[in-house]
Amino acid sequence: ILFDLATKLLENGTSVEVITSRRHLFSPVNLESQSMSLLNALSSKEIPYTVTANVDGDEDLAQRITDKTLGISISGEWIFSKRFISLFDGRFVNIHGTRLPRNRGGAGFSWMIMMGDRLGGSSVHLVDPGVDTGAVVASNYYSFPQWCRKPIEYQKFSQEKSLTLLLEFIRDIEAGQYFEAMPQREDLSTYWPRLHTGNHG
Repeated sequence: ILFDLATKLLENGTSVEVITSRRHLFSPVNLESQSMSLLNALSSKEIPYTVTANVDGDEDLAQRITDKTLGISISGEWIFSKRFISLFDGRFVNIHGTRLPRNRGGAGFSWMIMMGDRLGGSSVHLVDPGVDTGAVVASNYYSFPQWCRKPIEYQKFSQEKSLTLLLEFIRDIEAGQYFEAMPQREDLSTYWPRLHTGNHG
């Protein structure tokens, strides 16, 4: 999602900078039917990027955040501090591939398969110091088709829906649309821990 979103925003004339961890920099990305690292994909499209071990302690990054910066967390490696979140003054969101407040946390698609749950959704929510707990500002809901059986198939289908939601959200921001931030209902929330294939497979 990160690479596809950055590419589409640049094509539309929007200024973009990718902030990533070293681990994610070498994650696989599909570009024109070829698999390559995120590093090579970003370089091939001349998308500016910064690699940091900890966004909270990166003062150079903090100084580049302005009153026009929209921060979007996509599979972020970090739990963000209140101090870092405050730099965006309410313009920092996360995309989560479930119907929040249900299925917070990690390994969401594996847990959904084990529960027999085919109701999907993507949620754009404000970032707060919790894990996927911020107020929701945009969402979409859908059912996973029958061909989705493995986690990677759920992931591929969900990523397309999440990318569409993010692009619509950004277009609405550019159009000056007002967003109502809907607090998540804790009485409906569920949280699932990450899974490790070697231990849990």
